[in-house]
Amino acid sequence: MNLSDLMIEAVDIKKNGVVTNVEKKKNVTITKIDVSDKNIGEIGKYITIEFDDIMNKSIRKEVVSLLRELLDENGLKINSSILVVGLGNERSTPDSLGPLVIENIIVTRHLEVLGLNSNRVVSAIKPGVMGETGIETKDIIKGVIDKIKPDFLIVIDSLKSGSLKRLNKTIQLTDTGIHPGSGVANKREKLDKNTLGIPVIAIGVPTVCDIKTIINESVEVDNIENIPDMIITPKEIDFIVDKMSDLISICINKALYDV
Repeated sequence: MNLSDLMIEAVDIKKNGVVTNVEKKKNVTITKIDVSDKNIGEIGKYITIEFDDIMNKSIRKEVVSLLRELLDENGLKINSSILVVGLGNERSTPDSLGPLVIENIIVTRHLEVLGLNSNRVVSAIKPGVMGETGIETKDIIKGVIDKIKPDFLIVIDSLKSGSLKRLNKTIQLTDTGIHPGSGVANKREKLDKNTLGIPVIAIGVPTVCDIKTIINESVEVDNIENIPDMIITPKEIDFIVDKMSDLISICINKALYDV
């Protein structure tokens, strides 16, 4: 079975221990999955927003509302401080979503350090990837957390989908944290409340899938096992990642600052 980072593809929603609610409005489909059995998956909430067109203006409203809902449910207060982390490799377009989001996050912690008032203390980092730094991503983030002591962590990352229909047309929000690289079998240490000591809200977009997924959904093949393992992405990925990073950064800013 193809690996996927999307809970909507990884879990059987008919099983006990899974509660699902699906809502369709304004060309956006919202699926909420609550997992309560650790044998099924990571316990917590998963929200999947599916759409056909990234330029659909109603997406922004839904993502902001759902992100605020997830933050509030996990105890975000008006005076809570937040660290936003953009995971991924800036030099690889399909994996550059996280770092690109960080470029447009409104940061205010420096104002607080200077003694100026800010209505929300937010900081942001791009930790890079282990191949560049030689350091486990979790260790970099944990070091920053230990130093500046934020109350919340928001992480953004590119994901892998097991379905063509969700590729670049899906945003997943979850309060269970994230395993960077898990979808492409390059699993790094998990980022969650247990490993970092603070609530972790993860925002992900599937930007890649494997070639076997496309072949399975497009043509009949006698022996799929003979097909080599290859990760692919659409030719318009530059445009998609650019627009998606703008969308997510705007949604995070609006959710945190109500701007």
